[in-house]
Amino acid sequence: MKRKIALLLALCVGVMLCLCACHIEDKNGPDDYSLVEITEDKLINGSSSYTETNSIINKTKNSVELSCEKFSGVRTIKKITFTGGKWLEINYDLELDGGNFRAVLIHDGEIVRDLPIGEDQKIIINNPKSSYEIRIAGESADFEIELEYYCVDTSDC
Repeated sequence: MKRKIALLLALCVGVMLCLCACHIEDKNGPDDYSLVEITEDKLINGSSSYTETNSIINKTKNSVELSCEKFSGVRTIKKITFTGGKWLEINYDLELDGGNFRAVLIHDGEIVRDLPIGEDQKIIINNPKSSYEIRIAGESADFEIELEYYCVDTSDC
């Protein structure tokens, strides 16, 4: 019986250590939110591989709301397929309360825009083509993002 309890306790400690080890530590301090370990290549070409703690996501056809107390890795939060029109408009609020973080708009394997941190931000892409992805990367990031997008002068987006 004591052996089973000791084994169960060791297993629990091992699982907790593995879970804690999955987050990437913020190595450049609270005043610098630039990424240290996640490279631009990983952000563009890497698969969505991430660990998050206390996250809430709400998606609709043209919007995403995501908040997370601790996020590490790379995640695509929205894929936008454009079927025509004059421009694509993305409105968003992005708040960062700690850690390192970057949000980008990707098209054809290239970063076309960074999404700066702040409230009431807007990005307009004239004559958009095919599809875009909004990706985030974080290293122990505590953040909230709310975004909506519109394809102007088109039937669907």
